[in-house]
Order: sequence, then structure tokens, then C-alpha cells
Amino acid sequence: MVDRGSDTDYTPSPTVVVKVGEPKPPTKNKNTVKKLHQCPDCGKTFERLSRLKRHEPSHLRKSKHPCPDCNQSFGNLSVLKKHRATHKSTEKLTHQCQQCGKTFEKLSRLRRHQPVHQRRKRMDHPCPKCGKTFKKLSGLVLHERGHTGEKPFPCSQCGKSFADNRHRKVHEQAHQGKLERPHRCADCGICFPKPSELRRHQRAHTGEKPHRCPDCGKAYSRSETLKRHLLIHTGERPHLCTDCGKSFIELQQLKSHQRIHTGEKPFHCPVCGKGFSQRGNMKAHHRTHTGEKLHHCADCGASLSTSSSLKEHQLIHTGERPFQCLVCGKRFLHIWRLRKHQKTHTGQT
Repeated sequence: MVDRGSDTDYTPSPTVVVKVGEPKPPTKNKNTVKKLHQCPDCGKTFERLSRLKRHEPSHLRKSKHPCPDCNQSFGNLSVLKKHRATHKSTEKLTHQCQQCGKTFEKLSRLRRHQPVHQRRKRMDHPCPKCGKTFKKLSGLVLHERGHTGEKPFPCSQCGKSFADNRHRKVHEQAHQGKLERPHRCADCGICFPKPSELRRHQRAHTGEKPHRCPDCGKAYSRSETLKRHLLIHTGERPHLCTDCGKSFIELQQLKSHQRIHTGEKPFHCPVCGKGFSQRGNMKAHHRTHTGEKLHHCADCGASLSTSSSLKEHQLIHTGERPFQCLVCGKRFLHIWRLRKHQKTHTGQT
């Protein structure tokens, strides 16, 4: 038993001395603790970083409000609105394609452009003449006949030749009366083998144009025409001239252009014999002899010799300026005026 009276074995407990009038040390209040860790998506704050990290995945599950200007999504609409204000406060954004370096003013246009590179990766057979690529070798072979003019499939009835054997078979069925055309147009009487072809034809009578461009609102009666038009916005020109490097949206445009290099002028005026590289130019020239003006403006009654001249004339009435400079936003009535203006930005004369 320990003797408490012993000086060597007994250690007294510490005594707390509180001076009278001295303020007590402050006690911690849970409500006054600073919450230093803030969620960037909703603004909610947390005392511990681990709780913030546990909270953050909830936004991934609830991200129903995507920002149209960038790739971020938000679970709260009010947070999205605050986020979008950061885009408006900065300078105009340019969205660059990582594959080719091409830039776009709108993210939607960049996204529509990007599949061009994905298609090119999937297509392994390039055309040595224009650079266009194909998934299958058979598609390339058929395409190359467009360059060479080769038509190895002649009709056994009339001798007409075709580049595609399928077209030759359909043509021969017409000779034999086997090609059924049960779908008749009630307006003009023309018959079609498929109901889809009849519906597409009827748009010429109704004026219906269901295929609308999401960028400029221009509408077309055929989906393939809209696809060609969209290439204007994406900047894709798949048909390349091997002589001068100029590229075109359509193959027919390339063929017409190549006559400049070859000097070929297959279309001759029946009055004076003057040759032209394009049929449309020959017809327009021929009207200078006849004085014929087939195209009339419905607004003012003016008569013009070509449909393109009429379209340009009608822009005067509508006030439309369809050609816009992507650098400064200025709009023009004619494409050649836009091209001339663009040289002021590049420093060309």
C-alpha cells in the first residue's frame, strides 16, 4: 500500500488556476466552422473534402441541362444560366477541329463537320483521280468509270451502254415491258415503279420542301439536295482537280471545270457555231440570237434570259443577302462580291 504522505511516491494532480475577471477561452461552435470545399456545379459547400467528392457524382447522374456552347452539363437550370453568362462575357468563341485545324463559329457546325474524318478513316479505297474514298473496292471501280467515261454494259435491245450493270438491267426491262409502273401521278399522268418515287415527284406540283437546313433555313424537296447544300456550311469539297488543286462540292462541277484545262467545248451554238464548255452557257448564248427571255419576275414583270439571272434579280425585291463573311459578318448579294471582300481580310489584292 502506497503511503500518500511520502514525498517520493506521491504526485499531486495538476491544479487549474482561474484568475478572477479573466475572460474564458472561446469555445468552438459547430455552426461557425467555415465550409471551405465548394461544389463548382451547384455551389453547395462542405466541411470535408471527402464529402464534396462523395457529392460530386450526383451531378453526373442528374446532368439534364447541357450547355449548347460547350460540353458541360448541369443538374440545375439556374446554374446552367449562370454558366452561359460566362460565354457571353468572353469574346466570340472559335471551335477548332483537332483533325484538320479548321475552325467554326458554332460548336454545332464543328460537330457536324467531325464525322467527315471518321468516314475517311473507315473508307480504305481512295480514287487516284479526285481523292474521294470508298468503303468497298466495287464502289471505287464504279466511281472511276465516271472519270474515264467507260460504260461496259450495253443494252441487248438498242445498244445503249451503262457504267452500272444494274442500270442496264432496269433499262432492258423497259424494252421488254416487264418494268411495272403502277404508281400514277394524278396531276400529270407520269407513272413510277415505286410509291417513294411518286411521292418525291409530287413535290414538284405541291411545292413541298420538307428537308430544311438547320444552319440557314433553306429548304429542299430532296434529301440528297440538302446533303449537297450542307457541304457549303461544313466546307467539305471532296472532288479535287488534279491539274490545279481546286476542289468542288459535286462531281459534275469538277467535270465541267476540267474542260478549262483540256480546252474541250462540246456544246456549239446552232446559229453561229460558237463552242462552249457548258450546255447552260451555250443555251444562254443562243438566246442572244433569238431574243428569247423565258424567265419572268413575278414582282415587277422583268424578263431575263437565264434562271440564275432571275434568282439574282429576285434578291433585290426580298432584300436577302445570302453570302456572309465569316470574319466580320458583312453580307453580300453576290458571291463574287463576298470573295472580293474576303481578300481585304487576308491582305490579298
